Amino acid sequence: MIPDHTEWAEKCMGQKSYGVLLHITSVPGSAYSGDLGPCSINFLKWLAAAKASWWQVLPIHPAGEGYSPYSASSSFAGDPMLIDLGMLAKLDWIKPRELKVNATEYYGEGPTATFEKSHSMRQKVLEMAFQRAKPTYKDLPEYQAFVEKEAYWLDDYCLFTALSKMLGHSQWNTWPKGLRSRDPEEIKKIRSLLQEDLAFTEFCQFLFQKQWDILREKARELKIGLIGDLPIFISHKSADVWAHPEAFLLNADKAPKFVAGCPPDAFNKDGQLWGNALYDWPRLKEDRYKWWIQRFKRIYSLFDTVRLDHFIGFHRYWEVEAQEQTARHGTWRPGPGADLFNEVEKQLGKRTLIAEDLGSVVKEVRDLRDQFGFYGMKVFQFAFDGSAEASNHLPHLANPKSVIFTGTHDNETLSGWITDLKERGTRKMGARSDKIEMQNLIHYVGQINRSVNETVIRQLMACPAHMVILPLQDIVGNSKTFRMNTPGVAEGNWRYRARSTDLNPARSQWLAKVAELYHRVPSS
Repeated sequence: MIPDHTEWAEKCMGQKSYGVLLHITSVPGSAYSGDLGPCSINFLKWLAAAKASWWQVLPIHPAGEGYSPYSASSSFAGDPMLIDLGMLAKLDWIKPRELKVNATEYYGEGPTATFEKSHSMRQKVLEMAFQRAKPTYKDLPEYQAFVEKEAYWLDDYCLFTALSKMLGHSQWNTWPKGLRSRDPEEIKKIRSLLQEDLAFTEFCQFLFQKQWDILREKARELKIGLIGDLPIFISHKSADVWAHPEAFLLNADKAPKFVAGCPPDAFNKDGQLWGNALYDWPRLKEDRYKWWIQRFKRIYSLFDTVRLDHFIGFHRYWEVEAQEQTARHGTWRPGPGADLFNEVEKQLGKRTLIAEDLGSVVKEVRDLRDQFGFYGMKVFQFAFDGSAEASNHLPHLANPKSVIFTGTHDNETLSGWITDLKERGTRKMGARSDKIEMQNLIHYVGQINRSVNETVIRQLMACPAHMVILPLQDIVGNSKTFRMNTPGVAEGNWRYRARSTDLNPARSQWLAKVAELYHRVPSS
């Protein structure tokens, strides 16, 4: 059992510090995509050498459509594709030669995460390990402790995964009536038929938790805090919605009545239609947000602090009828507001979280954030279009109780953004807004040259914000081809992969010197 690290994290957030944003699948050093093994331990060591205090990752749950970590099949389970296969050889659950045969590139790396190959290979090796481990693994005390502690979500997730496999990964609301409505007798019968699949999924979750605990222990040894990500909305194609349909706005056939999105704005005339099922907040309030309490409890057990994705949605959210093709026609509905966070604080204790308060932020959103002492977010790339809102993102004006980023996982890389802005801003017939943005950026950073990323990083490190988060791409100076995600684009996202050469000693030494210069190395 890992000791609680809350006190250290709270103290660290109250001082100046900095961290790096890099999802686990992007870490270099393992086959096809990053995992929880030596490659992540090596990255922690690099962060420690760079005198960073934080490692921020994206959601670590089983990735959904398009391999998106924000479209998971569970908001409680860990992604089995993050399991380090090398550990299985150490446990003698797979032979090293078998690993080499099934994963010829296991000890190599690629320029991008190749999820198709990664999933196929990892699934095959995990199934081999499961067969070899079956006689003994359930006798392990740590296994017994895990299944007992996590039973409140683990049983439902294992059954949902097994049923999805059996029924061809179809939408769960099209399953036979007894299964989609979770009739007790039907569930009992199907459990007896799917015991092998249930046990395999449970085995994988045990391995994930075992490796996650090892990673956290190493992070704490090196005084690196782990920052998790809690997406506000859940995929309809998830164990969560199947197991708790009463918590969501569904039709009689269990399909969504309404879906999530955001309204049209200057960037998208149709708005954004995310398609997630929406919550029945009045119903959730009746049992004091039990499902949400469990969700916070789980993520608190995994991370030292948490980014609350789309924090605006806790105040109000954009409701769109499920049959709509765009988000143009929707309605603002009230979220749970302070009532939810009061209950979380009452049952789980007070935590300093990071509120992703970006977008159309009204005063009530900021009031909600400040009422609970959450940190807000600032993004350097949003600071230069000349609007009043943009000035809130200027580094020198940052509120101490905020986290400032060069860009998030949804932004262009810093180098790519500057290149695009420079091209648009210097065109003869370019838009006036682009020219203004480019002029403002030049006034702020001086020359746009090869060292501009270092200039920007120094400005963020020198700013009043307690926490600075730098995507690794921006530390390295990667071009736009290394972007992690482009919102609204369905294909080609989430595949960014760092290279081993990116994590070189010269780069960590430079970061360490800058962190020391601007007092971003917290006292222990």
